[in-house]
Amino acid sequence: MTNLTDALDTIAGALDETSRRSLRNSLPSELRGQLPVPIRTSTPTDQELQSAITSVALADSMAVHVIQLYLFPFSALTCLKDVEIQKLLIHVGNPTLAQALMGANEAVSAYLLKNLSARRRALIQDEINDVEVGEVSAAQTMILDEVRRQYDAGHINTYFGSAEKRQPAPVGEKNEPKKRVLRTTKKKLGFKMKVLLGAGVLLIGVVAVWFLIDTITGQETGEDASKRTSGTSKRAGEILPKERATGRTERPYEENARQKLVERDLEPGRSLDTGKYKAVIELSDSRARIVAGAATEIHQENEGSDAAGPLNLRLGTIGVEIKDADFGLLTPLVKIAGNSGTKFQVTIVLDATTKIRVFRGSVHVQSLEVDHFWTLAAGQQGSFFCRRQSSNTKNCRLSVQ
Repeated sequence: MTNLTDALDTIAGALDETSRRSLRNSLPSELRGQLPVPIRTSTPTDQELQSAITSVALADSMAVHVIQLYLFPFSALTCLKDVEIQKLLIHVGNPTLAQALMGANEAVSAYLLKNLSARRRALIQDEINDVEVGEVSAAQTMILDEVRRQYDAGHINTYFGSAEKRQPAPVGEKNEPKKRVLRTTKKKLGFKMKVLLGAGVLLIGVVAVWFLIDTITGQETGEDASKRTSGTSKRAGEILPKERATGRTERPYEENARQKLVERDLEPGRSLDTGKYKAVIELSDSRARIVAGAATEIHQENEGSDAAGPLNLRLGTIGVEIKDADFGLLTPLVKIAGNSGTKFQVTIVLDATTKIRVFRGSVHVQSLEVDHFWTLAAGQQGSFFCRRQSSNTKNCRLSVQ
């Protein structure tokens, strides 16, 4: 591809008018004006698309991810052959797949599930019932990235937006004599056995020394251990995982073992900052089930006499499952409400833009800046933002996808 303009023209030619307009609004400002109305009369080939995506990747590594999601969304997985889907799912964990299927349409879910064994299909369906709201988009992106990795490795032949050249197998590798392969395998196994044997001898030595020291010095008394433990304190201001009176302890978040899932209570008139942990938030009136991501700030409004008012999301991401229709959620720009059983996700970014994604049921979105409201149904997502046009007027609107 000769230049960035030609690359964007090729990409625009692969999209319909609605998708092209939506992509233009999602690109960085320096690239937005370069996405033209396509002058092509035919759909670009896979080779032309790969060349175009590679050119954009060299210019802006963040923009290429946006383009890949528009050209090859999660619903496009149905374009892969059965054998390719089976190879892909070998490299996708059950928690990730269950989270991705939570927000997928029926056609994609059925296509993926039919390419699983009966046993794994049952495990996935059990996982879906316990999946946490709020991680669907990240899980689907991980699976799409894995498709492109498998394409680059030559395991999948259907092009899916990869920006890298496929790595061909070394010449003569397929015709290498079996004896040479066996010799190499034996050498590797021999080296591994030596390493394991050495590690075993070292472990036995460490255990023997430990028992010898324990015999000489004696074990520490329970009283001394208790004194040392009681002297340990938490650093001021740090949120640490805790064990509730119910006996339930935090569990590792499925996709990142370093991120802990903790339980936090939120009383009327109180605020909560989740810090570096993901949290399940228990409201005093149990009107909704809340799962908050890391670096999320929430405040529980107080309507007097310790009665809980709307939940106020100031920054970050939360997943919500409404238990009572009286539940209301405030953001800096909108108020969100829905019926019992509705599941949705809300993200607030630094400029106060409110992003809403509905998984089940529907939500009503009322602007706090202008006299207007919208309704988002299951499967829809919207982004509400306000831009000041002058000292007295604002341009507020909801972009729905």
